[in-house]
Amino acid sequence: FWILFLFFFIALFGPAFVPYDPLSYEAEAYVKPSADHWLGTNQLGQDIFSQLIFGTRTSILVGLSVATCSTLLVIILGLLAGYFPRADQVINGLANILLVLPDLLFILIIVAFTGGGIVQLIVILSLLSWPGYTRMVRSAVLSLKEREFVKASQSFGGSDLYVLRAHILPHLRPILKTKFVLTCRHAILTEAGLAFLGLGDSNVVSWGSMLHAAFSQPIIFFDSSWTWIVLPPVLLLTVLTLSLTFLLERNTKKKAPTK
Repeated sequence: FWILFLFFFIALFGPAFVPYDPLSYEAEAYVKPSADHWLGTNQLGQDIFSQLIFGTRTSILVGLSVATCSTLLVIILGLLAGYFPRADQVINGLANILLVLPDLLFILIIVAFTGGGIVQLIVILSLLSWPGYTRMVRSAVLSLKEREFVKASQSFGGSDLYVLRAHILPHLRPILKTKFVLTCRHAILTEAGLAFLGLGDSNVVSWGSMLHAAFSQPIIFFDSSWTWIVLPPVLLLTVLTLSLTFLLERNTKKKAPTK
């Protein structure tokens, strides 16, 4: 938890304190780590440490934005599909169509044609990541609405909105928490992967774009340059995704019944 908090703190406040513009070309190429450049510079003379901080903001922004938008879609569409039979036909049909689409190929095509902007990527990932968990929420709602406490609330005049908000939604929290964490991790990895392939926004610094620039210059692997150019973004990406995995595992253990 504290590691994730540190990442969020760096993403929120870090860019205000970085010593250099991450896209500036003020320094010489491949400057070794020093007091002026804590992690050295890349082939364009850009400060690696400043790029790491801005890359952290990009990863956290993409992860949280996609997870939030996708989870909201799951809540709204899952509740509607499970509670209202007419809505179920439309929503479940759309979910089935999206589930059979090759997500990666679809993302690559859209990103290539839209220029790979961060906003476009967030929208695409949000729209593609709701069907699976929407079907899970739908199944849970179909079961819950037949329970006695829901029937009792309806018989006493409770509106559909009240029943969904007060009696059904609270029971869906474990599913929604898992959905949020998994989607956040997937979005971070997807953004990094696309940027590594050169399909990201060239005006936005991310860990993936740092790796793309590094691997476009194989000469760095013939000396020690790769240790401060390649390792830092790889380590941060690994630590962040593992922290999200451990958070998910921690929540799962808390929910596990004790004998």
